[in-house]
Amino acid sequence: MKSIEFVRDHKAAISDVLAQFHVRNLRYVPEATEPVDVVLLVQPDRGVSYFDLFKLELALEAELRAKVAVLTEGGLEGTDRNRILGMAEKV
Repeated sequence: MKSIEFVRDHKAAISDVLAQFHVRNLRYVPEATEPVDVVLLVQPDRGVSYFDLFKLELALEAELRAKVAVLTEGGLEGTDRNRILGMAEKV
């Protein structure tokens, strides 16, 4: 898993990709249960679809050359929601 420093080092490139997909409020999730290098928590604008988020993941993976998982607050439920929101760090 990549560190928050990795994400901060690539923040400009990540922000450019997020803007293309109408997504904002970038946060880093330091613990992942999935086999990924980077987990990002974001807030999509109204009208952004799950297909757009999938394309966003692919674009970020190409830019960072790392396996990326994108989470949204709206997609989090129950105790996982509280746990992830509690550990997410502003980039």
